[in-house]
Amino acid sequence: MLIFRLSCSTKIHHWSAYECASSLHINDAIAALEDELGVILVTILQQ
Repeated sequence: MLIFRLSCSTKIHHWSAYECASSLHINDAIAALEDELGVILVTILQQ
């Protein structure tokens, strides 16, 4: 699970959440999407 979260959250591409959803449980995909949104928000705030 931790390896999955790291591999998904390190990809900022818009397709990574869908890529995770295609191979893993939907809850994991939602968690990965939340991680990506968090990274995007942090990036915006730092600019």
